[in-house]
Amino acid sequence: TGEQLSVYEGHEDYVRALATNASSPDLCATGSYDHTVKLWDLRTDQSGAAVATFDHGSPVEALLLLPSGVCISAGDNVIRVWDTVSSRLLTSFSNHQKTITCLSLDHSGRRLLSAGVDRQVKVYDVVDYSVVHSFSCAASVLSLAISPADTHVVIGMADGTVSIRRRPVKPESEEGGFPLDQEPPRPGTRRFFLRGQDIQPQEGDLVVSTPRHTKLQPYEKMLRHFRHREALDAALSVQRPDVIISMLQELLHRDALTSALSGRDDQSLAPVLQFVAKHIPDPLYTATLIDVSNSILDLYSSVVSQSTAVGKLLVKLRVRVEGEVNARQRLQEVHGILDMLFTLSQKKRT
Repeated sequence: TGEQLSVYEGHEDYVRALATNASSPDLCATGSYDHTVKLWDLRTDQSGAAVATFDHGSPVEALLLLPSGVCISAGDNVIRVWDTVSSRLLTSFSNHQKTITCLSLDHSGRRLLSAGVDRQVKVYDVVDYSVVHSFSCAASVLSLAISPADTHVVIGMADGTVSIRRRPVKPESEEGGFPLDQEPPRPGTRRFFLRGQDIQPQEGDLVVSTPRHTKLQPYEKMLRHFRHREALDAALSVQRPDVIISMLQELLHRDALTSALSGRDDQSLAPVLQFVAKHIPDPLYTATLIDVSNSILDLYSSVVSQSTAVGKLLVKLRVRVEGEVNARQRLQEVHGILDMLFTLSQKKRT
C-alpha cells in the first residue's frame, strides 16, 4: 500500500548501505557516512536504540550480513569484519587503492567479492580473507552482483556500461562456489578462441545467433584486391543496374574510375557505353552516369573516329541526353505556367 511501517533513527549522516540476514530476518544492519555500522532488531520498538554499533573509521559504502552472524563493512579502501554476537572486530584488510563501492558474496558462502573506484574486482577466500583472484574493469565499478548459479558476475560501471563475466562451475568433486580463482584465457591463445564453444543454452535462455559472413561476389573480391577494371567488367556481367551503379559510385569514391575505363578496346568499352546510354535518363542514376560519360569522353574522344561501333554508341548516348534535356526544358516551361496560374488564382481569392 506504500504505507510507512516504522522508522529507526540513530545515524548522524546519510545512510549509504543496508544489509539483511537470511537466517535471521528480524536483524538488519545499516552503514552511514557518519563512519558507523548499526545493528537493528526489527522486533523492538522503532524508537529504541540500535542493538550494536561499530565504528568503521570512514564513510561506509557497502555492507554484508552473513548467516554465521558476521557483518562485513567496506569504506574508503578498507574492509572490516565484525562479530555481531560479541560486538568486536575480527579482522580488517585493504587490497584496493581507492574507495570500495560494493561487496557481494557467492551463494556457497566461500567467496567474497569487492569492487571499487580503482576499477579492480577482488575475490577473497572467507576462511582467511586472502585474495585468490582479481581482475580489472574498463571503468570505476559502482555495483556488483553474482547470479544464483554462481556462473556469472554482473558489474555496473561509472561510464554507464554493464559487464557480464562468465566462469564455468567446477565439478561437484572439486571445491564448490564461484571459481573466480581460475585464470581467464589469455588473448591470442587457442583456449581464448575456443572459449564458450562447449556451453549449451539452458531452458529460458535468450540465444543470440551470430550471422554468418556472406560470401563475397566476384566483383567484390576483385575490388578488394584493387583490380578495378576487372571488378567493373564483373559487375557489368551481372546485368543488374543497382550493382553496376554501386560499383561505379565506389570507383568514383576511390578515384579509380579512370583506371577502370582506360585501355579498353571496342568490345570492352561497348558494354559500358550501352549501360550509360540506356540508364542515363533515370533520375536515380543520372548524376553518376554523367561523371562516367565525362570520363569516357576525356579518355576516348581522340580515337572515336577509328571505331564505328563506339561512334554509334556515342551518337546514341548524345541522342538520349539531348532528348532528356529537351524533356526537362518542357517540364520547366510547364512548371512556370503552373506557377503563374496558381499565383493568379490566389490573387483572385484575396
